[in-house]
Amino acid sequence: MHMMIESMRKGLELLNTKAFRELGTEVDRLKVPVCSHTTYLSDEHLKCFIQHFAATAYHPTSTCRMGSLIDPNTVVDTELHDTKRTVDHINSTYDYIIVGGGSAGCVLAARLSEDSNNRVLLLEAGGEETGNANIQIPAAALSLWKSQWDWAYRTTPQKNSGFASEGDDNRHLWPRGKVLGGSSSINMMQYVRGSRHDYDEWKEEGCDGWGYEDVLPYFLKSEDIRIDDLKDSRYHNTGGPLVVIKDTSIPIWKRFVDAGKELGYKEIDYNGENQIGFGGSQVNIKHGARGSTVVQFLRPAMHRTNLHVCVDAHVTKVLIEDKIARGVSFVKNNKKQTVYAEKEVILSAGAIGSPQILMLSGVGPRAHLEGLNIPVVIDLPVGQNMEDHVYAFTPATMNSSEGFTGPKAESFSSMAKYLLFGKGPLTMSGDVGSAFIKSSKCKTKYPDTQFHLFATLPLLEMAHYSPTSGVGLLPDEWTDGFLIINMILHPRSTGFVMLESDDPFDYPAIDPNYFENEEDVQQMIEIMRKGMQLLKTKPFAEIGTQVDRLNVPVCSHFSFLSDEHLKCYIQHFAVTGYHPTSTCRMGSSNDPNSVVDPQLRVKGIRNLRVADASVMPHVTSGNTNAPTIMIAEKAADIIRGIDSVAKLRKKIKSTE
Repeated sequence: MHMMIESMRKGLELLNTKAFRELGTEVDRLKVPVCSHTTYLSDEHLKCFIQHFAATAYHPTSTCRMGSLIDPNTVVDTELHDTKRTVDHINSTYDYIIVGGGSAGCVLAARLSEDSNNRVLLLEAGGEETGNANIQIPAAALSLWKSQWDWAYRTTPQKNSGFASEGDDNRHLWPRGKVLGGSSSINMMQYVRGSRHDYDEWKEEGCDGWGYEDVLPYFLKSEDIRIDDLKDSRYHNTGGPLVVIKDTSIPIWKRFVDAGKELGYKEIDYNGENQIGFGGSQVNIKHGARGSTVVQFLRPAMHRTNLHVCVDAHVTKVLIEDKIARGVSFVKNNKKQTVYAEKEVILSAGAIGSPQILMLSGVGPRAHLEGLNIPVVIDLPVGQNMEDHVYAFTPATMNSSEGFTGPKAESFSSMAKYLLFGKGPLTMSGDVGSAFIKSSKCKTKYPDTQFHLFATLPLLEMAHYSPTSGVGLLPDEWTDGFLIINMILHPRSTGFVMLESDDPFDYPAIDPNYFENEEDVQQMIEIMRKGMQLLKTKPFAEIGTQVDRLNVPVCSHFSFLSDEHLKCYIQHFAVTGYHPTSTCRMGSSNDPNSVVDPQLRVKGIRNLRVADASVMPHVTSGNTNAPTIMIAEKAADIIRGIDSVAKLRKKIKSTE
């Protein structure tokens, strides 16, 4: 009302100009009898006039308002798709039921629903990623751990690691995404395919169709490379849903690469021809926001009428009759529900969830299931052969502000850059540099060691260590610094996932068995020394890099940086690499250690597949999100009986 009164006065002012006075313009007709009880042209008079005579301008808009996915007042997203596309009520039957809306499940749902005749249901135990704005902010990843968006698993007490764990119980925290997008919604967004030799080894072990040349087209199918000097590479592609950029948001990444050069390593595209060397991190970030599989694959498909996505739906078991998967049971809103699949049930619940659901359904090690009074459908090594990366970090301080700190993130400048332009420190993935090398005892074609440059020195309270054992390791106040992540890519120690009970809401027992094999300890000592050698190079010496924080009180009874000191440090502070795999291992039909065949079919059960990181015969040489997406892409073709990458395969061969 105040604005209309003001604009009317502005209009009257306009009519009082020479141009209109020359025409003898008058406004006496504003003096309407119905408002004559007010002083002419007073605010009260104009308000009376407006209330009687104001009318529509005939320009209605915004009844299906466009906006971001995290804006509660919007109806459609920026691609004009409905922002509320999950369902609360489902049909009784579908063609395909996908369990788990994570890195693999979102891809599968999008690809299988491309066939309009396929009725697809995706069940996710967590909620929608739109429920927390921090999910979309790359630099806010750590804030999501131990939240409602995280399963926040904890391992069994470890004999050789976790001595400084939160709770002083030798149990490691295992974050896993409990939200659409799964762990791709809470991870560090690293895009690492692994070594070509990883996949060739899979093929050599009996996984036909999973060699490097077989899987490369599926990596390309997903990819939309936004790194200019890689767009013409035979190892990359444009136009796919998954945006890949180089994270250059924090300048210290260049020192990391230059330090590697000083040690004799090349700057490389580690997703290209050769993985050995150093490079700036390739990450899944689009326009400054996290590029999870729900955003890049699932959301653009959720307008399809043949795709239903149901969240907060906790699957309790697969319904198996006569060794045929018929459907699943799940709980939503504290009510048990059943839904049936006319074609297949596909488990994509991850390396923890998929084996747990299989065992609850009677598919697993006979003795274990019988011990829990679960009727055995088929005896398979479900949950066994678990592989994971493990790392110990080297905290480093510096006299430069090239890194990232909390105050930088929270500054008005950073907030403005991010909100207005999608740029600045908040677009940082965390790990801004990656390197792959071979340790002195490595005998494989693929690397056994990975370094990450984590461009901040986090506070102790963020690290989930015991406040007593962890004292001195990390600062209590923000300090300029960074972490060198020293990671073993192919540990000799393996673990397992087992049920604690027949209750589907009880977390399973997770035993990674870190450092059971002493050779893993010796390798970690060696690569920590290699990491410290990296920090002595000129690029890091120029900024006064120091590693004094390795001198933690809990290991002070050993000579600083001796083998004994580093072993003590490792046993206290080494943690998961967040890459568990192989708990539903893929193998040939006569491989007794496998759960699924190369078509990802659960052995001995019809109409049941697993498609996620759990099927990897061995963990890949690097972060596992990209390989998991590849597995889902290939699985979709296998299920649909098509070859969607024929043109890409031809393109690859033409550039050899």
